Amino acid sequence: GEAACVEGDGDEEFPGRPMSLYQKLGIPELAHKLPKSCLPMGTLVGSLTKEAAEHLGLSEGLPVAQGGPDAFVGMIGLGCINPGQLCLITGSSHLHCVVTSKATTAPGTWGAYKGAPLPGLCFAE
Repeated sequence: GEAACVEGDGDEEFPGRPMSLYQKLGIPELAHKLPKSCLPMGTLVGSLTKEAAEHLGLSEGLPVAQGGPDAFVGMIGLGCINPGQLCLITGSSHLHCVVTSKATTAPGTWGAYKGAPLPGLCFAE
């Protein structure tokens, strides 16, 4: 979500980017290769161009929305969108995904990711 891009030690040019980490790794140029803003999943980003519509066999002008990571999209598809809910996403890896209302973390977990899978929520795995 949007919050993921505004927190961190980034400077004014790269808000939310872990610039000190990039410096320590000797790859500060990485920040120039990443998007400068993040859009929440489902945000309208434009419409299908004539060329893309012809290639895909779809109608020109169809809305195009920002996608998201497979686990986040899977959580929404499973209806796991309320704090306290847990789901299991399996595929090439296996994730226990939990929705929380607070950005808290615990040993052995990844996250919490603010604004994921939906604005106002937090996700941890």
